[in-house]
Amino acid sequence: MKLPIKALKRAGAAVALASVVAVGGGLVAAAPASAAAGVLQICSKGTYSTDVEFPERGGARSVIVPSGRCINLPLGTSTRVEKIHVFGHVYPAVFLVTAASVRPSRGGSVITFGTPQNCWAATPAL
Repeated sequence: MKLPIKALKRAGAAVALASVVAVGGGLVAAAPASAAAGVLQICSKGTYSTDVEFPERGGARSVIVPSGRCINLPLGTSTRVEKIHVFGHVYPAVFLVTAASVRPSRGGSVITFGTPQNCWAATPAL
């Protein structure tokens, strides 16, 4: 029995959909690649720009990362845990998104989400 091309395409799409559902919808939202050791990846996924402050480094700050962009910031090889403050920017306002910690030798990612009124961030696991 010969199936029309349309039927084959529909069957293929159904198999593909079943595969995605079987793996828990793995294609719904891909996270950015994790940062390499010694590097902090800063991604601004919300409607505001983002920067990170390092209080234990004299208040040094990263560059401001525009919404929709990511940067990689070398942190060095220290194994000491350091505090970080993640800020959001919508000119002229600057607001604290969250405070967290990072181990420079491990690196990690800071990813901000939401709006200035409802902001949050994913931060590195220690």
